[in-house]
Amino acid sequence: MRGISTDAKIAALLAIAILLIFSDVLFLGSGLYVRDIYRDYLPSRFVLRSVVAGGEFPSWNRFYSGGQPLAANPGFQAFYPGTWLVFLPSFLLGFNLEILLHIAVAAAGMYLLLRTMELRIESALFGAIAFALGGAVLSLTNLLPFLTSVAWWPWILMFMRQRKWGAFAIVLGVLLLAAEQSVIVQTAILLLIVPLPAGEGGPKGRMRGVIALLLALGIGAIAIVPALDLRRDTGRARNLTFEDATSWSMPLVRPAELFYPYAFGHITDDGSQFQSWRYRPRRLPLIFSIYCGLLVPLLAIAGVAMRLQKWTWIVMPLSYLLATGVLPIFYRWIRYPEKFILFGVFALVILAASAFDRIDRRFAPFLLLLTIGDVALHINELAPRMPRRFFSPPPVTLALAGPNRIFHQAEWPVWGTRGPQIEGGERTYWSQRTALFPFTPALYGLRTIYEIDINLTTLRPTADLVQSMWEALAAGAPIRPFMLMGNADVLALPGRPIRIMRGSTVPRYWFADQIVPIRSREEFVRDLSTKRWSDRVAFVSAPAGEPALRSAASQAALLSAEESSHSAKLKVHADGQALLVASATPHRYWHVTIDGNSAPPLIANVGFQAVVVPAGVHTIRFEYFNPLFPLCGAISIISLLISIIIMIYHDH
Repeated sequence: MRGISTDAKIAALLAIAILLIFSDVLFLGSGLYVRDIYRDYLPSRFVLRSVVAGGEFPSWNRFYSGGQPLAANPGFQAFYPGTWLVFLPSFLLGFNLEILLHIAVAAAGMYLLLRTMELRIESALFGAIAFALGGAVLSLTNLLPFLTSVAWWPWILMFMRQRKWGAFAIVLGVLLLAAEQSVIVQTAILLLIVPLPAGEGGPKGRMRGVIALLLALGIGAIAIVPALDLRRDTGRARNLTFEDATSWSMPLVRPAELFYPYAFGHITDDGSQFQSWRYRPRRLPLIFSIYCGLLVPLLAIAGVAMRLQKWTWIVMPLSYLLATGVLPIFYRWIRYPEKFILFGVFALVILAASAFDRIDRRFAPFLLLLTIGDVALHINELAPRMPRRFFSPPPVTLALAGPNRIFHQAEWPVWGTRGPQIEGGERTYWSQRTALFPFTPALYGLRTIYEIDINLTTLRPTADLVQSMWEALAAGAPIRPFMLMGNADVLALPGRPIRIMRGSTVPRYWFADQIVPIRSREEFVRDLSTKRWSDRVAFVSAPAGEPALRSAASQAALLSAEESSHSAKLKVHADGQALLVASATPHRYWHVTIDGNSAPPLIANVGFQAVVVPAGVHTIRFEYFNPLFPLCGAISIISLLISIIIMIYHDH
């Protein structure tokens, strides 16, 4: 018991030391910003915070693309406990604390795992530092779903090896709540390959392990099931081509980076000092670095020679083959093979730490200090910070404040050399901040529409509408109809780096004065490209209802409107049958009622909703409700409670 207490204290001190490395973030207000942090995770976390701060369940995101599912989208990690740090009074501190705590969790967990493998304290510290401050984990600070999953690997294996099935179920369940599918696959591989130490076995032991796995799946149900359900409604429902899925494959020679951190250049804000030509198409690596200190690969080679940790001999080559895209197994469902190098690096560090344990104890402190100094040289490059003023709203946002939406056309790569002029070097992100690149407008409370679907998570009606817009524009259609349909009154165009054009638009809820039934998206594109229409025209995909639609263009008015993140209550008056259009993305979980009676929503303008309103004064409600959340939430809570009981009464 005394040894366990000592290890717990050392693990806690190690975690605190890791946090103090980033003291400028904790105490001086600076923040992490590279790549997806500023462009994606900060805005998405702010959207989540905004909805919950309004006292609402985060089911719907009205900041992007006319509205999209929020909690069901795994990119928001709405049910992952670490995400909830953004609800702290300081949003920026809470966001950065989520990242830093996971680095500390990775370090403490690796230390404790290696100690359960009966390695010396200095050997366990070596492995913990090489893992948590190595290139692989620090690279994940700009890929939060990966970081918030990989950080739990040591804890999962430790509890599995100790057969503490309650704690195992809880920690594995937390990883599932992070909902990163490629890490879930890698976790499954580790669980299948990593051997259990000799001890309790037989049918009884196996049954407890199976029950723990089922409980972990139950804990993760609130995140996993809605995400799988959403998948069929987005671009991810269509299998990717092998070429698209493997476009971010790791170069075959990249393991050279294990021995020299700059084998392929430095990672900089503008990417100018990295050999991006090694990727097809040219790009920065998905995982910035896999360097974990020079001693790690050298000791791993020694570990193989000493026949240590033989399970790692399977994991490391398998990880390499999957990361390079050589084995076409998962890629039609899971993009970007390079991410599969992560569980190989994890095994590599464990093997190296095991070899470190065989070194004469007199040399261990020196080698440990050498490793600390080695990885410390690269912390600022892999996890750089910006001063607090970088995260304040840029001046351009003051001119854009308003209830309507922005179409950031400048972000689309249709301008070629005439696109937004982004500065190079250390000014790259400051320039992108001024240009309000996606999805950063949401970080300042601004709503956008017609964005690039970089994550393939927008609903298919939105994807069809965006595709229709570009086809229509290419055929000579004006941009104005799309601005009106999307409730957008601001158009962002390139010009050092962007220029703003303002115009009038229609409200988010409006009555059509011209109704055009269409039978296909292509007909919608053709009509917009060849004819001119009223500002309040509605193209409705309802061939069977054409007679009723023709008589639904009566005079009508919106008397009042009350909106929340996932609902709207409208009071309207119509002289006769009229068509109310809502510039909100259609989805099967939207429910529309007129005076309390269910009304079938129609598809208007390919990517929005409409409902036929009878004559008179009426109260119309739009409400988004996903029935999976209460059901899966109950499963998750019950599974968590059972796991806690097992942990208290059966884990020893």
